[in-house]
Amino acid sequence: MFRFENPEYFYLIWGILFLIILQYFFDKQSQKRTLLFGQSDMVSQLRTKNNSGTYKNQKILFFLGLTFLMIALSNPQWGNKKEDIKVERADIYIALDISNSMNATDIIPSRLEKAKKFTSDLINYFKGNRIGLIFFAGNAYLQMPLTVDYASALMYVKTIQTSMAPTQGSSIGEAIALSHKFDDNKEPSQKALIIISDGDDHDGDAESEAKKFSKKGNVIFTVGVGTEKGSTIPILSDEGEDLAREDDGQPAISKLNFPKLKSIASAGKGNAFVLDDVGIIYSKIQKKLDLLQKQHAEMYSYSDFNSYFFIFVLLAFICFVGMLFDLKIPGKWSYIILLMIFSSQKSQTQSSHNLLKNGDKLYGMNRFLEAERQYEEAGKKEPTFNSFYNRGNALYQQNKYSKAEQVYSDAITKSDKPEDLYKLYHNLGNSFYNQQKYKESVNAYKSALKYNSTDKETIENLLKARKKYQEQKKQDKQNQNKNEKSDEKKDSDEQKNSDQNSPSKDNNEEKKPKNNPKNTENLSKEEAEKLMEIIENEDKKVNKKIRRGDGQQKVPQKPW
Repeated sequence: MFRFENPEYFYLIWGILFLIILQYFFDKQSQKRTLLFGQSDMVSQLRTKNNSGTYKNQKILFFLGLTFLMIALSNPQWGNKKEDIKVERADIYIALDISNSMNATDIIPSRLEKAKKFTSDLINYFKGNRIGLIFFAGNAYLQMPLTVDYASALMYVKTIQTSMAPTQGSSIGEAIALSHKFDDNKEPSQKALIIISDGDDHDGDAESEAKKFSKKGNVIFTVGVGTEKGSTIPILSDEGEDLAREDDGQPAISKLNFPKLKSIASAGKGNAFVLDDVGIIYSKIQKKLDLLQKQHAEMYSYSDFNSYFFIFVLLAFICFVGMLFDLKIPGKWSYIILLMIFSSQKSQTQSSHNLLKNGDKLYGMNRFLEAERQYEEAGKKEPTFNSFYNRGNALYQQNKYSKAEQVYSDAITKSDKPEDLYKLYHNLGNSFYNQQKYKESVNAYKSALKYNSTDKETIENLLKARKKYQEQKKQDKQNQNKNEKSDEKKDSDEQKNSDQNSPSKDNNEEKKPKNNPKNTENLSKEEAEKLMEIIENEDKKVNKKIRRGDGQQKVPQKPW
């Protein structure tokens, strides 16, 4: 299967054509100016050989080089592996609204762009399940049936625009009906439908379709895109950009109709969200998906694509170097040497990149052992942050927390980006936690919060780890006291045995406790009280801002 990963770069062809036309008019003007000096045959005799032939060749090479660069940017890919993939999965349809109202800019950069970004994140988050795409405006159409070809799904989402809708409007009901029309399962199964829209519904039958959809145990989630205040709707036409208008000529204002989306979700036995609640959306959808009836299936995927952009970069480089051959530039062979070095480095990078891609695919299919091996090989070829971090995640998913801890620790020096270090320290804290190394876990979460001090999950995990650490210290102290009492009893028994012929002592005599050695790590009473006061105040502040965990002791891993 052949495709271009970034087909939007083909729009650059218009820029190249514009430059060609501009060059044509420039040459015509140049010819007119030369005629001022005499007849054309006399002027041509005065021109140097370099100006007659080479100039034309240089222009051709220049525009060819630009064209090859454009193709390289679009990244031609070939899916040369067809695999039968065994997966246990849920079936998820994502219905994306592409009506003109999604061009509204009450959300920056626009509702549609925000929705496309969220849709891509959903596809990546729910890898391992079958994903189907439905686009709807005045009518709904199935863009991609249920599949595990996530690369193609991401490409469709990336390139969709409101102008591609055959008819405008908003038919949510038709999108719901379409999602349960196509059912290729031989055994009973249940589906989830995620509708991403601003809530405009022109046909009015969305709730009734949602009730039909949910009768088989299916579930509908709605995600609202937009604001209650709303904004105008920009419309692109042949005459330029204008605004959508009401019948009286006034600019139309599109607002988020969240009550409508909430009603549809209720009829579909699901939940309604606003796009701002991204963390809550993932967790609640996942909980409902876990309850759906899943099945084992063998799927067919083209998702293992190899990129060939470097071939066109090479061709462009040859074109640009070719423009210099007739110029007297010392050391022109150095360009060829640089070209060879560039090609060899690109080949090595591509190999490491493919290993990471294969690992990501296996990770998304929950084949963590195989994914770990791919990441390990990628790290040997090119020890990058991603190769170490991803391998640590694969080990973590196999409950190999000690090995994951080591790999995460090795990854610390591979990046200085705050977003990388935040994720790394968070997962390192999780690894420590699951090994009951609560003190180290607390320190790791604190390090994560240095790079992202507002993440709710990290704060919750820090509180849990700190509580477990306090309990652990208390238990250790109790065990220490128990051992000391046991030693005292043993010493007392030995003393009785040695003094059994001595006069008896007064039974009411108070026994002095055995002095314990001073612990240099303990805080003074005043310091401990002050520290506990600070911790209690911090906990009160945090409890006002976040919702506490569900009481489960296992700390979740970040969904990256």
